[in-house]
Amino acid sequence: MNKNILVLVFSALLISSCGGGGGGGGGSNASPITYSYDKITSDFTNKTWEADSITRRLTVDQGTTPNTPTTGVITRSWDYFATYGTDPDGPIEIDFIESSGYLTINLSHKLDNFNITLSEIDRPIYDPSDNLIASKVQNNFTEGTLNAFFFLPDYLATLSIEHTAVGFLDFYLGGPDRDTFAINYGSRTNSGDMPRSGSATFGIFSEAIYTQYRSPAHQGESFIVRGEGNLNVNFSTNKIGGTISLDRWYNYLEFINYGATYESQLLDSPVFTLNFPEASISGNSFEYDFDNDFTLTSSGGWGLTGSGIAGGSFFGPDGKEISGTFLGKKSDDDMTNVFDWDIIGVFYGTCKPSGC
Repeated sequence: MNKNILVLVFSALLISSCGGGGGGGGGSNASPITYSYDKITSDFTNKTWEADSITRRLTVDQGTTPNTPTTGVITRSWDYFATYGTDPDGPIEIDFIESSGYLTINLSHKLDNFNITLSEIDRPIYDPSDNLIASKVQNNFTEGTLNAFFFLPDYLATLSIEHTAVGFLDFYLGGPDRDTFAINYGSRTNSGDMPRSGSATFGIFSEAIYTQYRSPAHQGESFIVRGEGNLNVNFSTNKIGGTISLDRWYNYLEFINYGATYESQLLDSPVFTLNFPEASISGNSFEYDFDNDFTLTSSGGWGLTGSGIAGGSFFGPDGKEISGTFLGKKSDDDMTNVFDWDIIGVFYGTCKPSGC
């Protein structure tokens, strides 16, 4: 598979309408266990990656009144569901299969469903240094329009990330209605290969889609925001926490059409700071739910505050790589003038050499 030309095929897509170096254990006489991991830069004909997804669903009911059937009370519904967490209707399931020349992604939930096949349309996304960083695919369906873009394994390898990757599926379903999936996938660290002691600092990169709504019926203005940060891990206590700053803003449509270029970048934009409190690591994964959520603050006098859920996993040998997804929305004490906003994103990184 040419890792710089990404072609996607989507099938059996079921979408919910509800919220949706360490060593192994063993004694001194035990034989050491050798774990093997596939790199995302390799070519595969039928490889099922371990994957997670978090999803935000926006639906708007315009409502009606007897005398004015085209107007009425406007009701917005904002739901989430994820492969992790305590969704009362059951978490979604994801199959992420790489074949020769394309990917098949099956997302399933026990409620609503529709099936989609994406034709072979591809557009590269570059950064300001003319590096190819992602590939974007778009197609129109009866239900709406899908924008999909994934950050390429060859680009991630330049960041010393070889066993995990991330991407987005963004469905516009008519009017303001929209379903957005953030996905991370790869070769997860075997629990027996996770470090048992010590600490490490992971340098983190992040991409997110931020959308703000000026009124209940407004379709929303979307932006791509990018940034970096650190996650600090204590393997002795199995705890993780840290911060990510999103400080580079891009017009959404220009980003997916032209990339993270200077022409699409917005200047004098605020900095979003994601604060991840200390959370527990279970095996090779961790989670921030509504009982222990992450918080979001902004600079530049925006007065924007929010919170949300997140989850992530360790990938590759000795848990030296990490990736995950997050989803947040406006809080009650938010001081912005917009009616509402939400943000959905991915993060990925590797253990810093000085902290491994």
